[in-house]
Amino acid sequence: MKARIFMYLCMIFVVVTALIAGGDKEEELYGTWVNFDYNASAENAKRIIISDPGIRDEANGTIFFYTREYDEQPEGGITFRIEEKWKGDEGNIWYKIEPFGMMVKYELWKISNSGDTLEIASTRQNYPDEIDPNHVNYRIYYRQE
Repeated sequence: MKARIFMYLCMIFVVVTALIAGGDKEEELYGTWVNFDYNASAENAKRIIISDPGIRDEANGTIFFYTREYDEQPEGGITFRIEEKWKGDEGNIWYKIEPFGMMVKYELWKISNSGDTLEIASTRQNYPDEIDPNHVNYRIYYRQE
């Protein structure tokens, strides 16, 4: 009996982990993104982005934030809405993202044409016009398989 319960718990764990890590493949942004350089900083080293429209009617998903890429439990999470999506001339996919939270924040996301790199620029005034790697609010993450 204990072995059967253990087996069911393991199956549930595998399914939930796959859902969180895999996300909805219809959107390129869903999945696990990491930057090992952020492990020793105040930034989040890992973000898991999932399709999760059930939390808010107008939401497209949820972002779970992890302090270090090897952390098992998220530091927190926030829902977001995709305001706009387009494909650029170089094949990169661009998003204007509005996170739902206590503070107003506007984010411009770019996923490389290879689908392996996510760059983020954010401001509190308006959506950024570009992604500047030298800006204080610039972040870069790499897809984790």
